[in-house]
Amino acid sequence: MNASRQWILAGAVVALLVASQVGAEPLSTALTYQGRLQQAGEPVNESADFQFTLWDAAADGAQVGTQVQVNAVTIADGLVNVEVDFGSSVFDGNAVWMQIAVRLPADPENKEPFTPMSPRQAVTSAPYALQTRGIFVDDASGNVGIGTTTPSHALHVVASIGSSIIHAESTAAFAELRLTSNGGTFGAIYMPGDSNDMRLFTGGADRMTIEEGGNVGIG
Repeated sequence: MNASRQWILAGAVVALLVASQVGAEPLSTALTYQGRLQQAGEPVNESADFQFTLWDAAADGAQVGTQVQVNAVTIADGLVNVEVDFGSSVFDGNAVWMQIAVRLPADPENKEPFTPMSPRQAVTSAPYALQTRGIFVDDASGNVGIGTTTPSHALHVVASIGSSIIHAESTAAFAELRLTSNGGTFGAIYMPGDSNDMRLFTGGADRMTIEEGGNVGIG
């Protein structure tokens, strides 16, 4: 590496993905990288091009997702502030490290090579994350997975054999699970707290009752 490329880049990923909120405008999936770039011990004061990749290890390992290139980033007094958008699917709860390569000065004709910086920098979590622990949102379909990173339905829950798939509790006199389609009820389970009976009803009327003692009534 010649003297013109003896650069030092130090910084941190200071914000991770932010979540879309129901009933609110979705927020960006971009993360922010902030750092300081020096050349020959002096802070850089010109524009540069950057390449960003994610990896599953601090060294070696496998690349996660695709490369993101951000060109003509203005650097003043060595300060680097770049928004990088890898999407949300690459963040599945596993640790990732960011590899950064720099091209200084910026090259609009894209002819000069990039110089990789070392070491890779860990991507840390933030208060709002698109992929929260145990919950995965598919970036393309919008399907939500719990216990799976490949949800095939609007809500796809996977649990190990012998455990409850869905466990819901209510402190009221009854608990209710209501399923609707096109605005109308097509099935529900109703469990009164007093009798511990379970009733299945559709269209607003009881269709089947299972009493606490085991008797079953249909119609």
